[in-house]
Amino acid sequence: GLQNPIVQGEHRVALEERCVRLSVPPRRWKSPSFSRRRARMQYVNSDIPYVEAATLEWYTSRQGGGWSGVHTENGFWLTLYGILFADLLLEGKKICFPTPLMEAPLDFEYLSSSAFGLQRTHERLRAIASGPDCTPEGKETEGDQDVDADGSETKMSKILDRNWKRYYGQLVIGVNWRRNKLKEIQSIAECFGGKVIGRVCELLTKDYRLWRHGFPDLLMWKGAEKKGLLVEVKGPGDSLSHAQISWIHELLEAGAAVDVCHVVRPP
Repeated sequence: GLQNPIVQGEHRVALEERCVRLSVPPRRWKSPSFSRRRARMQYVNSDIPYVEAATLEWYTSRQGGGWSGVHTENGFWLTLYGILFADLLLEGKKICFPTPLMEAPLDFEYLSSSAFGLQRTHERLRAIASGPDCTPEGKETEGDQDVDADGSETKMSKILDRNWKRYYGQLVIGVNWRRNKLKEIQSIAECFGGKVIGRVCELLTKDYRLWRHGFPDLLMWKGAEKKGLLVEVKGPGDSLSHAQISWIHELLEAGAAVDVCHVVRPP
Protein backbone atom coordinates (compact mmCIF):
# COMPACT_ATOMS: atom_id res chain seq x y z
CA GLY A 1 0.00 0.00 0.00
CA LEU A 2 2.81 2.44 0.81
CA GLN A 3 4.33 1.86 -2.64
CA ASN A 4 1.10 2.98 -4.30
CA PRO A 5 1.36 6.69 -5.28
CA ILE A 6 -2.41 7.06 -4.87
CA VAL A 7 -2.06 6.50 -1.13
CA GLN A 8 -1.27 9.91 0.34
CA GLY A 9 -2.12 12.29 3.14
CA GLU A 10 -3.70 10.93 6.31
CA HIS A 11 -4.12 7.47 4.76
CA ARG A 12 -0.39 7.17 4.23
CA VAL A 13 0.35 8.29 7.79
CA ALA A 14 -2.08 5.68 9.13
CA LEU A 15 -0.39 2.93 7.08
CA GLU A 16 3.07 4.01 8.25
CA GLU A 17 1.99 3.84 11.89
CA ARG A 18 0.44 0.42 11.28
CA CYS A 19 3.69 -0.89 9.77
CA VAL A 20 5.64 0.29 12.80
CA ARG A 21 3.21 -1.41 15.21
CA LEU A 22 3.32 -4.69 13.26
CA SER A 23 7.12 -4.78 13.25
CA VAL A 24 7.42 -5.62 16.97
CA PRO A 25 8.27 -9.20 18.08
CA PRO A 26 7.38 -11.93 17.27
CA ARG A 27 7.27 -10.42 13.76
CA ARG A 28 10.45 -11.07 11.82
CA TRP A 29 10.89 -7.91 9.74
CA LYS A 30 13.01 -4.94 10.68
CA SER A 31 11.20 -1.97 12.15
CA PRO A 32 10.78 0.59 9.32
CA SER A 33 11.63 4.26 9.64
CA PHE A 34 9.71 6.97 7.81
CA SER A 35 10.99 10.45 7.13
CA ARG A 36 8.50 13.14 8.11
CA ARG A 37 9.02 16.79 9.01
CA ARG A 38 8.05 17.89 12.52
CA ALA A 39 6.93 21.32 13.63
CA ARG A 40 8.52 23.40 16.37
CA MET A 41 6.99 22.79 19.81
CA GLN A 42 5.72 25.61 21.99
CA TYR A 43 4.17 25.54 25.46
CA VAL A 44 1.79 28.12 26.88
CA ASN A 45 0.55 28.27 30.47
CA SER A 46 -3.03 29.54 30.58
CA ASP A 47 -6.31 29.04 32.43
CA ILE A 48 -8.44 30.44 29.57
CA PRO A 49 -11.13 27.78 28.90
CA TYR A 50 -10.66 27.65 25.10
CA VAL A 51 -7.16 26.53 24.16
CA GLU A 52 -7.28 28.29 20.76
CA ALA A 53 -8.14 31.60 22.46
CA ALA A 54 -5.34 31.11 24.98
CA THR A 55 -2.80 30.43 22.26
CA LEU A 56 -4.00 33.31 20.09
CA GLU A 57 -3.68 35.69 23.04
CA TRP A 58 -0.10 34.57 23.64
CA TYR A 59 1.06 34.85 20.00
CA THR A 60 -0.48 38.31 19.60
CA SER A 61 1.29 39.54 22.76
CA ARG A 62 4.76 41.08 22.73
CA GLN A 63 6.17 37.99 24.44
CA GLY A 64 4.70 35.73 21.74
CA GLY A 65 5.99 37.84 18.86
CA GLY A 66 3.26 40.44 18.33
CA TRP A 67 1.57 38.59 15.47
CA SER A 68 -1.78 39.42 13.91
CA GLY A 69 -3.91 36.33 13.77
CA VAL A 70 -7.21 34.52 13.67
CA HIS A 71 -8.59 31.09 14.53
CA THR A 72 -9.61 29.81 11.09
CA GLU A 73 -8.54 26.14 10.65
CA ASN A 74 -9.63 25.19 7.09
CA GLY A 75 -11.76 28.27 6.41
CA PHE A 76 -9.21 30.73 5.05
CA TRP A 77 -7.36 28.18 2.92
CA LEU A 78 -10.48 26.80 1.24
CA THR A 79 -11.70 30.34 0.57
CA LEU A 80 -8.31 31.31 -0.90
CA TYR A 81 -8.24 28.21 -3.11
CA GLY A 82 -11.82 28.72 -4.29
CA ILE A 83 -11.16 32.33 -5.32
CA LEU A 84 -7.89 31.50 -7.09
CA PHE A 85 -9.59 28.76 -9.13
CA ALA A 86 -13.11 30.23 -9.41
CA ASP A 87 -12.88 30.88 -13.15
CA LEU A 88 -11.58 27.40 -13.92
CA LEU A 89 -14.26 25.80 -11.77
CA LEU A 90 -17.16 27.82 -13.12
CA GLU A 91 -16.27 28.32 -16.79
CA GLY A 92 -17.73 24.93 -17.77
CA LYS A 93 -20.91 25.50 -15.81
CA LYS A 94 -23.29 24.87 -18.71
CA ILE A 95 -21.85 21.40 -19.24
CA CYS A 96 -20.76 20.24 -15.77
CA PHE A 97 -23.47 21.86 -13.63
CA PRO A 98 -26.97 20.33 -13.86
CA THR A 99 -28.27 23.09 -11.56
CA PRO A 100 -27.13 26.71 -11.01
CA LEU A 101 -27.11 26.08 -7.26
CA MET A 102 -24.05 23.82 -7.48
CA GLU A 103 -20.72 25.19 -6.25
CA ALA A 104 -18.39 22.90 -8.27
CA PRO A 105 -18.57 20.29 -11.06
CA LEU A 106 -20.04 16.93 -10.07
CA ASP A 107 -16.73 15.06 -10.25
CA PHE A 108 -14.60 17.72 -8.55
CA GLU A 109 -14.04 15.96 -5.22
CA TYR A 110 -13.17 12.71 -6.93
CA LEU A 111 -11.18 13.64 -10.04
CA SER A 112 -10.30 17.24 -9.38
CA SER A 113 -8.02 17.84 -12.35
CA SER A 114 -10.67 16.62 -14.77
CA ALA A 115 -12.99 19.40 -13.62
CA PHE A 116 -11.14 22.14 -15.46
CA GLY A 117 -8.37 20.59 -17.55
CA LEU A 118 -4.80 19.64 -16.76
CA GLN A 119 -3.06 22.26 -18.88
CA ARG A 120 -4.90 25.25 -17.41
CA THR A 121 -4.54 23.81 -13.92
CA HIS A 122 -0.77 23.55 -14.30
CA GLU A 123 -0.60 27.08 -15.70
CA ARG A 124 -2.56 28.41 -12.74
CA LEU A 125 -0.37 26.58 -10.23
CA ARG A 126 2.75 27.97 -11.89
CA ALA A 127 1.30 31.46 -11.76
CA ILE A 128 0.53 31.12 -8.05
CA ALA A 129 3.96 29.72 -7.20
CA SER A 130 5.76 32.43 -9.18
CA GLY A 131 5.69 34.72 -6.13
CA PRO A 132 6.67 38.29 -7.12
CA ASP A 133 4.97 39.83 -10.13
CA CYS A 134 6.81 38.63 -13.24
CA THR A 135 4.66 40.59 -15.68
CA PRO A 136 6.78 43.13 -17.62
CA GLU A 137 6.24 46.70 -16.48
CA GLY A 138 3.38 48.38 -18.30
CA LYS A 139 2.12 45.15 -19.88
CA GLU A 140 -1.44 44.04 -19.12
CA THR A 141 -2.55 40.43 -18.92
CA GLU A 142 -5.09 39.64 -21.61
CA GLY A 143 -8.31 37.76 -20.88
CA ASP A 144 -8.10 34.90 -18.42
CA GLN A 145 -4.55 33.84 -19.29
CA ASP A 146 -2.13 33.34 -16.42
CA VAL A 147 0.91 33.42 -18.72
CA ASP A 148 1.81 36.38 -20.90
CA ALA A 149 2.88 36.01 -24.53
CA ASP A 150 6.54 36.05 -23.54
CA GLY A 151 6.05 33.31 -20.94
CA SER A 152 6.09 35.40 -17.76
CA GLU A 153 3.41 34.72 -15.18
CA THR A 154 0.97 37.06 -13.50
CA LYS A 155 1.09 37.75 -9.80
CA MET A 156 -1.14 35.77 -7.44
CA SER A 157 -2.79 38.94 -6.14
CA LYS A 158 -3.89 39.82 -9.68
CA ILE A 159 -5.70 36.50 -10.03
CA LEU A 160 -7.37 37.09 -6.67
CA ASP A 161 -8.40 40.60 -7.69
CA ARG A 162 -9.76 39.48 -11.06
CA ASN A 163 -11.78 36.54 -9.73
CA TRP A 164 -13.04 38.49 -6.72
CA LYS A 165 -14.52 41.20 -8.93
CA ARG A 166 -15.94 38.74 -11.44
CA TYR A 167 -17.45 36.08 -9.17
CA TYR A 168 -18.14 37.82 -5.86
CA GLY A 169 -21.28 36.40 -4.22
CA GLN A 170 -21.52 33.37 -6.50
CA LEU A 171 -21.48 29.82 -5.17
CA VAL A 172 -17.89 28.54 -5.33
CA ILE A 173 -16.77 25.49 -3.39
CA GLY A 174 -15.10 26.37 -0.09
CA VAL A 175 -15.54 30.15 -0.49
CA ASN A 176 -17.01 32.34 2.23
CA TRP A 177 -17.06 35.77 0.61
CA ARG A 178 -17.75 37.49 3.93
CA ARG A 179 -14.93 35.88 5.89
CA ASN A 180 -12.21 38.30 4.78
CA LYS A 181 -11.90 41.39 2.63
CA LEU A 182 -9.95 41.11 -0.62
CA LYS A 183 -7.04 43.27 0.57
CA GLU A 184 -6.68 41.15 3.70
CA ILE A 185 -6.64 37.93 1.68
CA GLN A 186 -4.00 39.34 -0.65
CA SER A 187 -1.88 40.59 2.25
CA ILE A 188 -1.98 37.25 4.09
CA ALA A 189 -1.22 35.32 0.89
CA GLU A 190 1.85 37.47 0.26
CA CYS A 191 3.04 36.81 3.83
CA PHE A 192 3.13 33.07 3.15
CA GLY A 193 4.47 33.34 -0.38
CA GLY A 194 3.77 31.68 -3.69
CA LYS A 195 5.58 28.43 -2.92
CA VAL A 196 3.47 27.66 0.16
CA ILE A 197 0.19 28.78 -1.41
CA GLY A 198 1.07 26.87 -4.56
CA ARG A 199 1.64 23.65 -2.63
CA VAL A 200 -1.65 24.02 -0.76
CA CYS A 201 -3.49 24.57 -4.05
CA GLU A 202 -1.71 21.66 -5.71
CA LEU A 203 -2.81 19.22 -3.00
CA LEU A 204 -6.39 20.50 -2.97
CA THR A 205 -6.49 20.16 -6.75
CA LYS A 206 -5.20 16.60 -6.67
CA ASP A 207 -7.69 15.38 -4.05
CA TYR A 208 -9.96 18.02 -2.56
CA ARG A 209 -11.94 15.51 -0.54
CA LEU A 210 -8.83 14.18 1.19
CA TRP A 211 -6.96 17.44 1.82
CA ARG A 212 -9.82 19.79 2.70
CA HIS A 213 -9.42 19.18 6.43
CA GLY A 214 -6.51 19.02 8.86
CA PHE A 215 -5.09 22.55 8.45
CA PRO A 216 -3.48 24.15 11.55
CA ASP A 217 -5.88 25.99 13.85
CA LEU A 218 -4.36 29.47 13.88
CA LEU A 219 -3.35 31.70 10.99
CA MET A 220 -0.77 34.30 12.05
CA TRP A 221 0.91 37.00 9.99
CA LYS A 222 3.02 40.16 10.09
CA GLY A 223 2.04 42.29 7.12
CA ALA A 224 4.88 44.79 7.39
CA GLU A 225 7.52 42.05 7.54
CA LYS A 226 5.81 39.71 5.05
CA LYS A 227 5.95 36.80 7.50
CA GLY A 228 3.41 34.04 8.04
CA LEU A 229 3.04 31.43 10.76
CA LEU A 230 0.66 28.50 11.22
CA VAL A 231 -0.08 27.12 14.68
CA GLU A 232 -1.74 23.83 15.59
CA VAL A 233 -3.16 24.02 19.12
CA LYS A 234 -3.36 21.08 21.50
CA GLY A 235 -4.85 20.96 24.97
CA PRO A 236 -3.96 18.60 27.81
CA GLY A 237 -4.06 14.97 26.66
CA ASP A 238 -4.66 15.90 23.00
CA SER A 239 -2.51 14.68 20.10
CA LEU A 240 -2.12 15.28 16.37
CA SER A 241 -4.47 13.51 13.98
CA HIS A 242 -3.22 11.77 10.84
CA ALA A 243 -4.56 14.61 8.68
CA GLN A 244 -2.81 17.23 10.81
CA ILE A 245 0.49 15.33 10.66
CA SER A 246 0.20 15.18 6.87
CA TRP A 247 -0.50 18.89 6.49
CA ILE A 248 2.29 19.91 8.86
CA HIS A 249 4.77 17.84 6.84
CA GLU A 250 3.63 19.28 3.51
CA LEU A 251 3.64 22.87 4.77
CA LEU A 252 7.13 22.52 6.24
CA GLU A 253 8.38 20.96 3.01
CA ALA A 254 7.04 24.00 1.13
CA GLY A 255 8.92 26.36 3.45
CA ALA A 256 6.14 27.47 5.81
CA ALA A 257 6.73 28.19 9.49
CA VAL A 258 4.60 25.86 11.61
CA ASP A 259 4.31 25.53 15.40
CA VAL A 260 2.50 22.96 17.53
CA CYS A 261 1.47 24.75 20.71
CA HIS A 262 0.53 22.78 23.82
CA VAL A 263 -1.60 24.64 26.34
CA VAL A 264 -0.64 23.69 29.88
CA ARG A 265 -3.06 24.32 32.73
CA PRO A 266 -1.61 25.92 35.86
CA PRO A 267 -1.79 23.81 39.04
